Amino acid sequence: MPRTAVYAETQAIADLVAESSTEALKVLDIAAGHGLFGITIAQRNVRAEIVAVVLEFVPNADRVSPPVPARFSLTMLAGTPGGDAYTFAELRQRLEGAGFSNVSAHAPPTPETIMLAEK
Repeated sequence: MPRTAVYAETQAIADLVAESSTEALKVLDIAAGHGLFGITIAQRNVRAEIVAVVLEFVPNADRVSPPVPARFSLTMLAGTPGGDAYTFAELRQRLEGAGFSNVSAHAPPTPETIMLAEK
């Protein structure tokens, strides 16, 4: 889906949610992905509490370990324009730049990393 379509879809959903509630919202955004839904809802309802749960392949700072996230990073680089897999520090910086706090990383029994963030 083109980026403009994702943005339009996000705006429409946030508008619908904002119209249906004047109360402070509590949103649990599981598999937050691009994060636009939670961020846009928070922009529409400044009292909204957003908890984002992100499941992501997160390489170490050296970008070559652990093996599965490193392979994912290589796949993204080879198969997408400007693709990459982002380190925890980079993802934390993006989340904090969007107004999230208490960003933490947790290791499930899989190659991915679970990241939690609150707004």
